[in-house]
Amino acid sequence: MKRFIYIFMTLMLLASCETPFSLDPGNVEPKIYAFCVPGAEDTTSIIIEIARPVGSSKEYDRSKAVVDFRINEEIQEVFFNKGYEHKNLPKDCFYVTRKMFPGDKVSLEVSLEGVRSVSSSTIVPDYPQETGFVIKRKEGTRSDFVVSYADDSDDTYYAAVFYEKRREYNESHDYEYIFYGVKFSGHEFDPFMSSPELVMNTMNNGNGLYFWKNSDAREKDGKKVVTFSEYITDDVKYGEHSGTDYSYEAKIYRMTEELYNYYYSENVAGENYFNDFGMSRNNPVYTNISGGFGILGGMASRSHVFDTTSQEDDRYLPEVQ
Repeated sequence: MKRFIYIFMTLMLLASCETPFSLDPGNVEPKIYAFCVPGAEDTTSIIIEIARPVGSSKEYDRSKAVVDFRINEEIQEVFFNKGYEHKNLPKDCFYVTRKMFPGDKVSLEVSLEGVRSVSSSTIVPDYPQETGFVIKRKEGTRSDFVVSYADDSDDTYYAAVFYEKRREYNESHDYEYIFYGVKFSGHEFDPFMSSPELVMNTMNNGNGLYFWKNSDAREKDGKKVVTFSEYITDDVKYGEHSGTDYSYEAKIYRMTEELYNYYYSENVAGENYFNDFGMSRNNPVYTNISGGFGILGGMASRSHVFDTTSQEDDRYLPEVQ
């Protein structure tokens, strides 16, 4: 038997072949990557990167890019966040301070010496309607984070981000901390959950944003309902006037089809064996940036805060902001 295995392995080595291939990309030009989601926040950041051909060592100064950003055809003043000058914005990004509203038409054009200009346009969608957020607590296991909204359309798209908010207080101070991107591990459909009719399979972009197509969401009592599952933290009371109070915030977004397609293509690209071992990047394939890569897609949101103990504090009672 050992002799047979030895002969087999020898034949395999002799029969092996090589297929040479070239890593020379040929005459490939660098391209601009642009990422911008107007309407998602009060300040709109514009991330610019340069996609260079393999082997290229040429450096580009992104701060010298000319960014033409318009709202309803009116040109806006664009600023540059050098380093972390503004810590609530991405490093070395451009940004616009004017707040945007549903129906605003947004156009973007970016040019940089030595690279082809890129452009795109989008419309900020309407706010999610009749939104709600509650937490159904379950002792000893994950609690249900239930998001609801009203929409009977088939061609609309939604997303949600959740934040844990921790308030520490005593007689001398009262501080609040926000933990971004609560990671949900139980959001996929589980037939053994107590309320399977409320659970659907959503996708995420790897940064705490979960998104779905409205026609895939389940309906209950005339509303669309999406349920996530996660552990919550209990409040702690150290004395009559001191303790730690936890609450949770949900931002429910309505997004454009282009932005959904961008995140969806990223999610699909990551669903492969090589990506599980870090051997393949889950880069998005979809783009609506003419002449380059990236996305310009609108968002509009409603925000709810839910206090797990419903203490008598207006900031922590369920509300729409």
